[in-house]
Amino acid sequence: MGSGVLTCYLHRIRSSRRLEQETHRNVGLMWLLRRLTPDFKTIAGFRRDHPKALKGVCREFILLCRRLDLFRGELLAIDGSKFRAVNARHRSYTPARLAKLQRDIARTIARSRRPKWRIVVSLPLHQPCAITRPRAQ
Repeated sequence: MGSGVLTCYLHRIRSSRRLEQETHRNVGLMWLLRRLTPDFKTIAGFRRDHPKALKGVCREFILLCRRLDLFRGELLAIDGSKFRAVNARHRSYTPARLAKLQRDIARTIARSRRPKWRIVVSLPLHQPCAITRPRAQ
């Protein structure tokens, strides 16, 4: 059954109910399974109970394809992930905009290092503190 599941995986059929339909429709799959037609619960149980065996079959299939030079090595990975892009103009960063942001950040840091307020504490400590502006330099 592992080779039948692998065949369906290659044709992007993942659902156990669709796999069951393929065992009745696909002649090549019928030949591979020797005319066995397992129901979807059997297929789902097989996949649940034998995940390491299925991974091993997939790994051996890839190695076989490499030995037969069916892979050129150009394709590194196939990923079925889908990401929704949520990006507005104010969130886009071009090299010019990044340079401007870095300059603005540098200016802000430079300004923050100059003291704007000076706290003068006079003794005794029970009296309130006097807050004054810095003296002109």
